[in-house]
Amino acid sequence: MGKPTLSHMFAYLKRIGVKLKPLTKEGIESEYFRRIYQVHSRDEVLQAIPVKSSHPTRRSR
Repeated sequence: MGKPTLSHMFAYLKRIGVKLKPLTKEGIESEYFRRIYQVHSRDEVLQAIPVKSSHPTRRSR
């Protein structure tokens, strides 16, 4: 199975209601593959990671 054409990618994104701000080839392709494989953008993932407290840990001797 080959990679779909740009027009198919754009039609799919339009059908599921995704609004693309930069209409570039790379923007359409990256958003298409994010939606197909359910991959989140880097910023979304970093915001979802809980921040751990930075208290010192006790070392075993």
